[in-house]
Amino acid sequence: MKRGFTIIEILISVVIISTLLTGLLKLTSNSTTYLNSIFKDANNRLLISIIGLNTNPVFNRSDKQLSDFLGKYNIENSALRDYLNNNKFTYKEESISKVFIGEENNKTDEENDIFEETDNKEDEINQFFIQLEFFKITISNKKENLNLYTIRSIN
Repeated sequence: MKRGFTIIEILISVVIISTLLTGLLKLTSNSTTYLNSIFKDANNRLLISIIGLNTNPVFNRSDKQLSDFLGKYNIENSALRDYLNNNKFTYKEESISKVFIGEENNKTDEENDIFEETDNKEDEINQFFIQLEFFKITISNKKENLNLYTIRSIN
């Protein structure tokens, strides 16, 4: 007698192999989708960083191209220049809050004379005063909205 595989054994092995290949194909598809999502997020972060490093209150509530944010740079690469000119964004700034740190010097002349006579370093530190304003910058294009939060000092 000749030894060989029966038709049932062959069908069972085909079913097992096809199940494994289907799972592998689904895993590859999910990985590709996830990888595309990572590339898209990285591109958005790059665009946000270009705008974030070159914010300008004059641009508030206006449609701008990425090249407007890089106006002070001379970009010689024509493909890059075309890419920057073709990416249009709506730029909107919104003040969130203002923070005052330190104390203002609201002392009278008499108090200032007394202060000048003392050589106390702690009192000198208390004269430090700074004002900060927190902004939310919304950058939107046809596909999505991106938010950037920034701080500016108020003089």
